[in-house]
Amino acid sequence: MVQDLTRLAVAQWREGAELGARKLLGFRKAKQDRRKRKNKDKKAGKEQTSAMEVDSIEQPTRGDQTLGNDVSKEEHNESPMGQVIPIWHSLPRKLDPEMRVTSWFTCTRCTHMDPRYKRMRVLDFRGLCSHECSQKDWGRANSKKWSIGCFTLAPRAIETAKRMLEILGLDAEDSGTTTACLKGWWSCDNCPAWMSAMVWEDLLRHCQRHEHPNISQVSDEEAQNRRINLNFKSKRLSFADLLSGKYEVEAKTKQLACVHCRPSTNATLHPNLSKTEKVMDIHGIRQHMKAKHKVEDCRNEDYYYVSDDKVQRFLANGKSVEEMTERA
Repeated sequence: MVQDLTRLAVAQWREGAELGARKLLGFRKAKQDRRKRKNKDKKAGKEQTSAMEVDSIEQPTRGDQTLGNDVSKEEHNESPMGQVIPIWHSLPRKLDPEMRVTSWFTCTRCTHMDPRYKRMRVLDFRGLCSHECSQKDWGRANSKKWSIGCFTLAPRAIETAKRMLEILGLDAEDSGTTTACLKGWWSCDNCPAWMSAMVWEDLLRHCQRHEHPNISQVSDEEAQNRRINLNFKSKRLSFADLLSGKYEVEAKTKQLACVHCRPSTNATLHPNLSKTEKVMDIHGIRQHMKAKHKVEDCRNEDYYYVSDDKVQRFLANGKSVEEMTERA
């Protein structure tokens, strides 16, 4: 009995989450209610039967379009304000709106992300359902109170995902279209051409800084060439590593420069490159991106490693290696 009630409660909760997510995405579900209707067949007598019918307000505009008709899965009706709102009817082998790879959400009351979503900084429907607000951002009393009203769409991430599918020639509604289809290397064409290529998770996060996504696919060879030109090596620490607190010496080492300020990836073609390079540590890069480029969310693609002869290394006590060598 308890298990049945639990399953019922979970099913009702999930249905509420689905309807809420679809509402955010601009869809409505066809409402059903029980109505008594008269049998127009006089031979059968005036009998009244109870049947499930779609609300007359949400009936398809064409008589040949019904709930079971595969020809039309989205119907449109006007709201009292005159706005056209599509109605979604689930169909076999078609993904519901909230389950598509183009559906991304964010929490409006906290910035907490589960480990699976920290890289993207946006949530899919599964992440939306499992999200718990942090006590730090919202407080102990309300951190556990989940509500679909706490979420909103991530429009720039959605547009980026749609653009990726357009480039790949895939349909978001197809049940075979998943995030696995987005694997490979991508480039943001709003940024310098020599910026590091990104995987789709990083691209979703990166393109949230641009009003309109302008992206393209990059081959494995091109992605590797960019890493070489930007002096990225296999043992280089990532942005997250440098800020983790585990690598204090590396974090204080001035070995990074801004990709957006670099005139070219090939120093031999630009003899004045050394004059324009401002060598910084990871904290300096963050401040530089905020002050000059108005980018709050600095990531791996925003910096590169300078040549070894320009690196300024510091010890844990804040003294530079060169200074300690001179004293010795």
